[in-house]
Amino acid sequence: PLDRRIPALKAPIAALCHFLPCRQLAPIDMQRLDLTETRVAPHPRYDRVLRINATIVNRADHAQPYPLLEVSLIDNQGHLVARRAYPPREYLAKPETASGGLAPNVAVHIRLDITSPGTKANGYEVLLLPPDE
Repeated sequence: PLDRRIPALKAPIAALCHFLPCRQLAPIDMQRLDLTETRVAPHPRYDRVLRINATIVNRADHAQPYPLLEVSLIDNQGHLVARRAYPPREYLAKPETASGGLAPNVAVHIRLDITSPGTKANGYEVLLLPPDE
């Protein structure tokens, strides 16, 4: 949200939300998010495309902002080949649901297709990061 990017706007936004219907999510608690069933495999239909499947579960008792999904591709010697963090609008099947936050105790499936760096990458790491928005 804007108030996280520009802290000086926090008080004016809070004042507006007193009069307008605003939905503000609690700050993200990364300790309460689980990334499960992560899998990276060649795309079933397209060459040079990898398909990433994973599941995020919010273990908090309240909705939380969606995290960034960081994907790192690694060569057979453990060296980084490529890395990118994807915002929820890129990994959610329905990106418009991101503004409502990740509901508590609900498993959300992620499917993300990315360009493959070819045979250089034969390993991967997928992490959740705090959102930068």
